[in-house]
Amino acid sequence: MCDARTLTRHAQLVSDMTRAVGVDLPHALAEGQITGAGMQQAVIRCTECTQAGACQRLLAAMTVPAEAPPDYCRNTALFKTLKDTPLLKE
Repeated sequence: MCDARTLTRHAQLVSDMTRAVGVDLPHALAEGQITGAGMQQAVIRCTECTQAGACQRLLAAMTVPAEAPPDYCRNTALFKTLKDTPLLKE
């Protein structure tokens, strides 16, 4: 089990990466495209990654949106699904 600080750090990384790849996470949550449980699973997958520092540096240096997350990202499939699934209300 992760401590609160680790979970908070990785929740922020997940949120930042969704934004970096062009996903409107609050809208996706509101529309049911992803659930709270789905977000929890994404954060847990992120905590299992050994590249959190590299991810944080990549996100901090980003000046334009990314086409996709880095190859090492454990949430790539989720982010692709969120990005490629049209929302009901825009």
